Amino acid sequence: MARKTSWADEELEGIDLGDERRNDRAKRVLMRFAEKPTQSIVGASQGWPETMAAYRFVGNASFGWHDIMQPHWQRTRERMSKESVVLCVDDTTELDFNGQEIEGLGPLNDETRRGMYLHPTYALSPERVPPGVLNAWMWSRKPKAPDGGRDDIKESTRWIEGYERVAELAAELPGTRLVYVADREFSAYRSHFVFGVMAPPGRRAQRVRTFIDRLDCRRFCREKTDDQSEVRHVSIPTDPGANAPRRL
Repeated sequence: MARKTSWADEELEGIDLGDERRNDRAKRVLMRFAEKPTQSIVGASQGWPETMAAYRFVGNASFGWHDIMQPHWQRTRERMSKESVVLCVDDTTELDFNGQEIEGLGPLNDETRRGMYLHPTYALSPERVPPGVLNAWMWSRKPKAPDGGRDDIKESTRWIEGYERVAELAAELPGTRLVYVADREFSAYRSHFVFGVMAPPGRRAQRVRTFIDRLDCRRFCREKTDDQSEVRHVSIPTDPGANAPRRL
């Protein structure tokens, strides 16, 4: 008897992990973690056989996490094509596995803490409806050398690549305005947020930066297009009882 089609079957349609049993396991694992997203594999699985099957799945070296994410990335693009405006939000998060014996971990913000870094681009509509994840980078840092340096790829590259991927996607989705959003780590200037407004072919793209004057707490942004620069001052009222204006 055929298994009833689920939302996971639709989300991972076209997945190819080299074996139909692996494809089916990927959908089952996705469903279990969706039902209990804060649980461990043991807590999310239904029984010991399913737990062991999930461990074998995540430990299988014949495919990678990109292979699992590929159909979701495609579904995300399909959902984005139905929106008029989509925010593409980039940021980095730590995956903290400190104290666990896991091969391949590296130092985090403190050399004594162990884990990995994840840098996704998250798609979000202005109505706060998430089409999904556009792309992601995951890596572990190499330990610092005796001179304090780190012989590793420059981590700022992830921001540039994320911006480039969104720019490429803008050409594929001419009916959707894509807005790339990043914090000041992305910008060469001391800005708070950077907004890259991707334009369809034939229209101008825009880049918007917001700045904070910490001396008088005024907020203003600078908007740059192909042929002009404009500065606008924005006043943010102070919260009652607070000592400083609200964050942008």
